[in-house]
Amino acid sequence: MPPWRSCFAMAKPYMIRRIVQRVAEASKSESETLNAGALLTSFAGLRRAGEIVAMEWRNMNLPVNFEDSPLMKESYDRVRAEADANRLVAVITETLQRKFPNDIPADLNSRLTALSVDELDAMFKRSIDAKSADDILTVSSPSTSLGH
Repeated sequence: MPPWRSCFAMAKPYMIRRIVQRVAEASKSESETLNAGALLTSFAGLRRAGEIVAMEWRNMNLPVNFEDSPLMKESYDRVRAEADANRLVAVITETLQRKFPNDIPADLNSRLTALSVDELDAMFKRSIDAKSADDILTVSSPSTSLGH
């Protein structure tokens, strides 16, 4: 068993501190350090040592950037897009409930969750000046509407 694997399995802080120090020393640039921090934290999480690695990384005042890590970027972008979409669905739903409580389609949530972030964003912008629920729920393409 490789030493790093047993270290994470036992999650001894002094051993993890040493691994973090070695990773920081071996990094040749800030970008490399950022990526190494993201990767090490991710892998440590698999071994239930993520909190200790994160604490040691912070204690050493080392930067971590999950957003730019090649391994993490795709997941980070996906999670961000999902969060944006969920936020927009909630805001559009609340706007419809407040402005047009009697005109909300029963399947509104499933229709909204099927839309892209760009479509939801356009819908949110229309909701500001909308005079009806259909003004909000009309999707970009002509003659397409989420109305009832």
